[in-house]
Amino acid sequence: MASPINGFFTINSDDSAERWRARNALLILFGVFVTAAVLTLVDHIVGEDDVALTLLEVAIACGLAIFFIKNGRVNLGLAIFFIARPIAQAITMSSHHDARLGALFLLAPVALAGAMLSTRGIIGVAALSVGVGVVGTVAFPPAAPITGTEIILCMFALLAAILLSALLGVSGLRQEMLRADRSTRALEQLNVELERRVADRTDELQQALAQQRRLIGELAENAVRDPLTGLHNRRFSLHELPIMIATGERYNHPVAIALADIDNFKLINDGYSYEVGDEVLRRFAVILQEVTRSSDRVTRHGGEEFLIAMPENTVEEAALASERIRRAVEEHPWHLVAPDLRVTVSIGVADTHHSPGLHDVSEAADRALHEAKRAGRNTVVVATSDPGSYIEPIAPHGNDELLETAQQR
Repeated sequence: MASPINGFFTINSDDSAERWRARNALLILFGVFVTAAVLTLVDHIVGEDDVALTLLEVAIACGLAIFFIKNGRVNLGLAIFFIARPIAQAITMSSHHDARLGALFLLAPVALAGAMLSTRGIIGVAALSVGVGVVGTVAFPPAAPITGTEIILCMFALLAAILLSALLGVSGLRQEMLRADRSTRALEQLNVELERRVADRTDELQQALAQQRRLIGELAENAVRDPLTGLHNRRFSLHELPIMIATGERYNHPVAIALADIDNFKLINDGYSYEVGDEVLRRFAVILQEVTRSSDRVTRHGGEEFLIAMPENTVEEAALASERIRRAVEEHPWHLVAPDLRVTVSIGVADTHHSPGLHDVSEAADRALHEAKRAGRNTVVVATSDPGSYIEPIAPHGNDELLETAQQR
């Protein structure tokens, strides 16, 4: 809580120099006012009415100056004090026709001006005071000799005024330093708070960006995923296959493609239900993932047709892997899905050595698949470089030794 004294000396101004000047002025004027008021009363009691009148004039000038300064009229208040003081002294000298110590008394405002005024104001007050003192002393010389005691007292008063100005200057500087220190601490606290808010906001933005990246990644992944089977879709294979085949051709490594189509899938949908058909597709996708290698790319090419891309595989190796898929599908317990349900798959296989290029190998695999369908389904057919010929289909009861080799891949 602010004390009444601090409240009295509080100046509402954003200008530090103005606050310093007004604070010093209030300190000086209040001290002079109290001193003049007390001495006026004392001199009146002891019968020194001439001195009492001068002190009363000083007290009135200080009171008016304090009133205007407290109301924000700093320049007006100071002007009243520093102009009224020489004028009052001049009136006193002229009314008594005695300039007794007038010039010396007028040095006090000059000393006090150093704590309250600018350089220009100090010069103005000094010129006015010295002018009034010199003119008054010449016009109204002292009627009686000035005593040494009077001179000593006036000198002490002048020294006190100068000392008071110096002390007030230091006090004002200290007050401004304390105010600046408080402002600095407040700014530091505000800076810490702002840094905390910025850090919190940055964390929120980073989390939002991470969430956005995650959602974008999920959307991008969902765009190339089949929602029913969880496998990649045709869009993915159209992007990955050209890269895979181009890489294989660059390093002269084979890439095999197998097209697998569930036999009579429309009859499964019509005879059992679309729910059963969806479950067949899901289970078939699981079988493909379990049987193929991690380096193979399995995609749902459309409907009941699936594509398996096998890098580093010749057509013979891909045929054995396809046979393993065919057997796994045939031997799967489909009766758990629906009573008497039987599912088989036909697969066409081709590779880039026999059919170089994405277009040729895709067409060769598709022709081999159609040949597998024409050959009675539930079989694997391998295409050769001649569009009209195929490797002998791997029958359901094919070479067990080759199949064992396939199982070990």
